[in-house]
Amino acid sequence: MKEEVLAAARWWADSCHRRGLSERQIQIFRFELEQCLLQRYEGHWHPNSAARGSAYRAIIHDAKLDPSLEIAALAAGISDLNLRLPRSIMWINPGEVRWLQLAFGDATEQKLTVYSESGKGVACATEWIF
Repeated sequence: MKEEVLAAARWWADSCHRRGLSERQIQIFRFELEQCLLQRYEGHWHPNSAARGSAYRAIIHDAKLDPSLEIAALAAGISDLNLRLPRSIMWINPGEVRWLQLAFGDATEQKLTVYSESGKGVACATEWIF
């Protein structure tokens, strides 16, 4: 669970538009998001049945920030995080983290495998893989 959460938190922090933010704010945001997700997923992590609980483990940034993103932003002193992140959904599952940009009215979807246990790596925020 830890590797997947670390990969997800790194992706969200790297995807944040940084203009006007200090590196310290980004570091705090990332750390707080990691802690929030680890706590949130406790008891909802099923390595033998990865799909079980996947909706609960999804991070959704649509018209409203996901509560985990909101908590991390508040701790980091970032008041406008909703404007700094792409509208998207991330699924954090055992062995894999995937991201999908919500593209309203646009036929081109952007998808990314952020982490794959088989690949043992993390894709950077601008590298589109799938």
